[in-house]
Amino acid sequence: MRIAYAIESPLRYGGGVSVLVATLMEAFLGDHEIILISPDRKEDLLHDAVGSRCKKHIRWLCEKNPPSREFSEISSKTLAQVIQAKPDLVHFHSGGVFSWGNRWPGASWPADLEKHGIPSIWTNHLVVNLFHGYCGERKPWSFKLAMLPWSYVGKSQQLRATTTEICVSDHDATRMRRWYFPFRKKICRIYHSRLEKSEIQASANPREKMILAVGHLAFRKGQHILVQAFGKISRQHPDWQLVLVGPESGDGCSDWIRSYCRKEGLENQVKMIGQRADAREWMKRCAIFVQPSLQEALGLALQEAMACGCACIGSNAGGIPELIRNRTSGLICNAGDPFLLAQGLESLIHHPDLRAQYGEAAVGHVKALGMTRDAMILAHREIYEGCCMDLNP
Repeated sequence: MRIAYAIESPLRYGGGVSVLVATLMEAFLGDHEIILISPDRKEDLLHDAVGSRCKKHIRWLCEKNPPSREFSEISSKTLAQVIQAKPDLVHFHSGGVFSWGNRWPGASWPADLEKHGIPSIWTNHLVVNLFHGYCGERKPWSFKLAMLPWSYVGKSQQLRATTTEICVSDHDATRMRRWYFPFRKKICRIYHSRLEKSEIQASANPREKMILAVGHLAFRKGQHILVQAFGKISRQHPDWQLVLVGPESGDGCSDWIRSYCRKEGLENQVKMIGQRADAREWMKRCAIFVQPSLQEALGLALQEAMACGCACIGSNAGGIPELIRNRTSGLICNAGDPFLLAQGLESLIHHPDLRAQYGEAAVGHVKALGMTRDAMILAHREIYEGCCMDLNP
């Protein structure tokens, strides 16, 4: 089988979308030919263990959205290259409901691929609300309401043409089935994971007085809320540190955190250490892990922190409550509320026995949900094979 993976960010961007795509590509490279459609530069892929083994790379790089002329021209040229490559299946990955041009009628690729006998499936990595992602967040509501029917038609056309839409949490899948009711049978949930079954066990390492968050530093990821919460309790706990692991997204969140830390005198207790290949080792060391997201489909880093026995606190955004059962396998706080988050941090700092209890329960919960790399790959394999069998009965 020749599988094309289409992703709008570079393969090694480091977010959940690129991590999942790289994991799937690595799993299927041995038995199938892989085509990568992405913004990556050729020279970067040559030095990538997965990207360098692709049969073909088609560069997709467009900064405009439909209905712009630039998008139309670049999209037509790139789509022609994809069709010429003759994949048996194209697997699109989107960072939201409206992506790859499907925010505008007729601009998305699946319908054109279908005309050439090429089936496609879609993984939707973030579902916030029906108004999210098809126009600027700061646009007035009157404009959003006027544009909604157009984007709804565009998304519906994509759903009609794709064989399956995968969501990465029950929260997201439930919303999509409700909003796009006529296509509800095409929408399923597959938990994404890169965990081996043997890795789901509590770490034997001694836990340090460290609070950890892992992910791109971005306002939607909520690290600025976590820093405010830590600032409220830091003077009572001078021997504790807050460590933020992850690259800067460029949206201003990192600068906001630096400014806040200077103002509050937190420079010695709050560390931003950038992207790390050993992020999971930090998870094994920290006493508390926090996923303070304002928007989140599931939380890959949270899943991995729980799998190694961290005591975790998460916001109530997206699918995070599927991972953390409040006061059973961790704590849930309202997204965007630094006061409640500070209370949760205080509770876990003062009660090491509770941290141990939540950490043990977290490992059991990840196991119970079947969040493993093998389970994810098997679910995708079944969809891929079913998709091609439907095309060639």
